[in-house]
Amino acid sequence: MQDRKGQQTQQQSHSQRSQTPARASAHAADRHVGRQVALLRLQSRMTQTELARSVGISVQQLQKYESARNRISASMLFEIAKAFGAPVSRLFDGLPGNGISAPEAQPPIHEHIAFAASMEGRRLNNGLLALPPRVRHRISSFVAALGEELSDAVAAEYDPATHRQQCEEECNH
Repeated sequence: MQDRKGQQTQQQSHSQRSQTPARASAHAADRHVGRQVALLRLQSRMTQTELARSVGISVQQLQKYESARNRISASMLFEIAKAFGAPVSRLFDGLPGNGISAPEAQPPIHEHIAFAASMEGRRLNNGLLALPPRVRHRISSFVAALGEELSDAVAAEYDPATHRQQCEEECNH
């Protein structure tokens, strides 16, 4: 009877762990390696489909590796690095405590590439690619103008009440 209770408790804790957000519970090294895979893939101008095919896994599995929802085995790390023509150690570059001093590690990847490799960046990019080119151009122009306006507003110590009043005045004329 106690064995059964112990099993139930163990099953409950396992199911609770599986419902925990994966990124929060993933080890920092797993998150780093997943990001490195995504960044190398983007730098190599390789799609998720192309990389997944070349290493013999599904696109969904690759997405889980890149987002650190699943850990990557040593043999799969080897296959992924081979697909990029890079040493396996490249996937660990920049990881604190991996024995490589900072000057020897590769410089940090530009934040734009890091954003493009993120889940949010991929979702945004996929949504934009589904739109006709003309609509994409209009959205791009809108976002650029919005970014300029926000950076100007931040520089001028943006006051929402003043901004709202200015907008109301402009709309009434």
